[in-house]
Amino acid sequence: MELKNLNILNVFKTKTFNEKSLALLVLTLLPAMFVTKSFEATVIYAVLYVIFIIITSMLSKLVRLISEGELRKIYLLLTYVTVAILLSQFVSAFYIPFGKSEFLLYIYLFPVTALPYLIDADNEAKNIGRTLVDGLQSVLVLVAVLLVTAFFRELIGTGGINFTRYFGGGFKFDLFSKYSVAAFTSNYFTLIILGFYTAIVQFCFNRKMEVTK
Repeated sequence: MELKNLNILNVFKTKTFNEKSLALLVLTLLPAMFVTKSFEATVIYAVLYVIFIIITSMLSKLVRLISEGELRKIYLLLTYVTVAILLSQFVSAFYIPFGKSEFLLYIYLFPVTALPYLIDADNEAKNIGRTLVDGLQSVLVLVAVLLVTAFFRELIGTGGINFTRYFGGGFKFDLFSKYSVAAFTSNYFTLIILGFYTAIVQFCFNRKMEVTK
C-alpha cells in the first residue's frame, strides 16, 4: 500500500486525507490509547516512543541504502522489531517497576503502529536531518494527544493523579476519589475514546471540505 502523504498526525505539512489515512491514524493510536489509563505510564511510553521514532528514522536510511523493493520492506520491519525489543529489554533491566507492569507489552507493539512507516514513506528522498524533523513533528503531536487523554482519564477515573508507581520521588493527589468514574480507566473505554477522536478528525475534515467548495 502506498503510504506517502498519508501521515495526518503531522499538522505542519500538506497531507492527503482519505479512508487510508484515517485507518493508519487509528492503527497508530490504538496500542497507545490502552496506556492512557495511567498518566505516569503514558509519560514513560511517550518518552520511549520518541526514542523509537528517532532511532528508526535514522536506521530507515541505512536500510534504504542496502536494500530495495519487497526485500527492503522486510528489512525495515525486522529493524523496527529489533529496536522495539531492545528498548523493552532495556526498560526491563534498568527500570524495574515499569518493566514488570502491564504496559511493557505496548513497547513491544511499537512496530505495529503505522507512524514509523509513514515517516519513512514521506522522507524517501530526504536526508536524515529532514527525516528526523518530520518524525519529531509527528510524534510530538501524538505525545500531546496521549498526555492530555491520560491526564483526564486518570483524573476522572480515579479522582486524582498518582505519579509514584514508577517514579519513586513523584507526587500523588486525591481530589474526588469518592466521586470518580472508574469506567474511564477501563480497557473498553479506550475504544470509545478512540472512536471519539476518529469522529473529531472526520468532522474537521468534512468542515474543511465544505469551506473549500
